Amino acid sequence: NNDSLILPKNVASYGGRIDIRYDKFYLNAEYIHKDNDPSQMNKYIYNSGHAALVNLGYSQKGFAVLLSGKSIDNMDFRSDRSLEGNQLFIGYTPALTKNHTYNLTTLYPYASVPLGEIAYQLDILYKVPKKTKLGGKYGTSINLNVATSFKPLKHSTSEFDKDRIAYIGRPFDKSDSLYHFDINIEIKRKINKKLKLGLSYFHFKFNNKLNNVTKISDAQYYINSDIIVFEGLYKISRKHSIRAELQALFTKVDQKDWATILIEYNISPKWFFAVMDQYNYGNSIESQRIHYLLGSCGYTMGASRFMLSYGKQRAGILCIGGVCRPVPATNGLTFTFTSSF
Repeated sequence: NNDSLILPKNVASYGGRIDIRYDKFYLNAEYIHKDNDPSQMNKYIYNSGHAALVNLGYSQKGFAVLLSGKSIDNMDFRSDRSLEGNQLFIGYTPALTKNHTYNLTTLYPYASVPLGEIAYQLDILYKVPKKTKLGGKYGTSINLNVATSFKPLKHSTSEFDKDRIAYIGRPFDKSDSLYHFDINIEIKRKINKKLKLGLSYFHFKFNNKLNNVTKISDAQYYINSDIIVFEGLYKISRKHSIRAELQALFTKVDQKDWATILIEYNISPKWFFAVMDQYNYGNSIESQRIHYLLGSCGYTMGASRFMLSYGKQRAGILCIGGVCRPVPATNGLTFTFTSSF
């Protein structure tokens, strides 16, 4: 209830999808309209909302390309209009970026902005043919990904005093205010039947004012970072394998440069053991150049996963064993149980 506003008891959303395929091309799109939904997040305005997603792709053996576009406006949709943060969402608006799983690539994670976002992504996958000079005996996979998002352009209106319509928003009508930019390339090659190697490069640009990803006071308006990752997987036997990662992040702001080393031992399909050390060696404050040493072991049984960890971990997104989750800064013993049903 609100003494000064007439709030709708029900909020409707409706839309449609289309999926077209011809030969090696495909196009799919979805559009959703949401009726006015005044809430704490949008300051109780009576604007309607929309969400649009378009994917255009081409695929053949050894080569695929996907171009995607997304437009979101006033789509914060919850079962309680007075809540904020990550509570009681009804809809799901995924970020139009690559799902990064390397530890340092999640240091500045980008999340979708339900109140308004225009985003684009280009994903290209090419496999250099095997038994060639560049492809080697088993072929070489190359993946190029580019993603960016902007703040929508909101046109002024004179209807606020009468109808509480705060602005006019149109699909894919973006401003020049950049939320984030992400370009990365991954090269993976199978050397022989037991050894696989990978080399990756990532460049991120975040607008820390419009899309706050760190609370460090000396973080600039834009945070630029470059990350290099080298990984190797060695298959000891049919069920036993060992995987190692070497990562380095370079930035001139925030906590400066980081390095990570990760070693995993897997006993397929049930067990894994891992040791990881993150080192903030470039921190301007010498006392904060900390080694975050963490040991973990896990067991998978069907759709359930048990994991036990001990050591230090920084606040942020933690990825071990291919599973990522947000964690607080801790030093001690952690037990995690996850299950899907």
